[in-house]
Amino acid sequence: MDYTVPLLWIHLSAIVTWIGLWFNTLLAFNSLRRFVPDSARASFISTLRKRYLTITWAAIAVFIVTGTILMETNENYPGFGHFFDNSWATLVVLKHIIVIIMLAVSFTLLYGILPRMATAIIGGDKLGEERLLRREKLAVAALATLGLAVLLIIVTVAELPESGETAALVGCLL
Repeated sequence: MDYTVPLLWIHLSAIVTWIGLWFNTLLAFNSLRRFVPDSARASFISTLRKRYLTITWAAIAVFIVTGTILMETNENYPGFGHFFDNSWATLVVLKHIIVIIMLAVSFTLLYGILPRMATAIIGGDKLGEERLLRREKLAVAALATLGLAVLLIIVTVAELPESGETAALVGCLL
C-alpha cells in the first residue's frame, strides 16, 4: 500500500498550520491587544504563548517525522551528504535552512520575547514593553515571510522537470 498521499496530506497540514499561526499573529495580534485592558494583558500574552507552544511543538514533530519518511522514499533523494547532486536536493537543503532559521526565530519569540513582555507588563515597564513589542512584530513578520519562502520552494520543487509527478510533489516536503 502506498502511504505517500496520506503522509503528504499530514505533512502539508502541519506546515500550513505552523505558517498560518504566524500569519494569524501578524494580522490579528496587535489588533487584539488594543481590546485587552492593561490589567489583563500579561495574562493574555501568557495564554497566547501556551497555545503557540502547543501548536508549534506539534507541527514540528509531525512535519519532521512525515518529511523524513517522504524524503527518504523519494527517487530524487541522492542520500545524506549529497546536497547539491541535483536541483531537487539543492532546493530541499535550502528549504531545510529556512525552516531551521524559522525554528530559531520561533523559539526566540516563544521563550524569550513573549515571557519578557509579560514580565514588563506586570512590572509596569511601558518602555520595555514597547521595545519588546517591536521585536515581536519583527520576529512574526520574519516568520511569515520565511514561511512564504518555504511554500514557494515546495511549489518550485513540485514543478521541476527532472522529477516524476508524484515523486516531485512528495519529495519537496521536509
